[in-house]
Amino acid sequence: LAKRVPANATPLDVLAYAPPKDADLTELFTEKGGISGITAVDACKNGIVLLEAKEMQAAQLDFGKAIVLDPKMFEAYLGRARCLSMQSLYAEAERDLNFAIQLNRQYAEAYLYRAKTRIEMEKFSEALADATLALEMGHPDHGQCLYWMGKAKLRLDRRDEACAEFYESAKLGYAEGI
Repeated sequence: LAKRVPANATPLDVLAYAPPKDADLTELFTEKGGISGITAVDACKNGIVLLEAKEMQAAQLDFGKAIVLDPKMFEAYLGRARCLSMQSLYAEAERDLNFAIQLNRQYAEAYLYRAKTRIEMEKFSEALADATLALEMGHPDHGQCLYWMGKAKLRLDRRDEACAEFYESAKLGYAEGI
């Protein structure tokens, strides 16, 4: 529990991370005017830590909390989408990525992750369009963009183009492209 709760948490916040058996304590704190000290940024950062620790469900809850606290925090939608995708909940992940992109049309990372998600959903043309957009927007990892473009092209039976993308991806040092 300690590693999941952000440093500036109030007693009410600690209860948000506690098991359901403590529901009566949550009610007591809220009746007594308990105020949360966790911000959307705190919840999102904690979600990232949990995601890196492969604690998907806990991370998903933190990203959800960040979204409730700040519905315009596009980074939280991407984080939750990553959790959902890792649990093979691709339609739900795509929905969150769509929200992230609606909030920030220049969010190249969301386009690239949506490309990965759409490949899993067998939406290869849409995945290719997303990976291409991420590259055109200047995603910092060009090799990764080219790799996912190649993967979509391969699934679209455009093998020669896919091989060229994989080759370029490998030249840029993207490990999966090698």
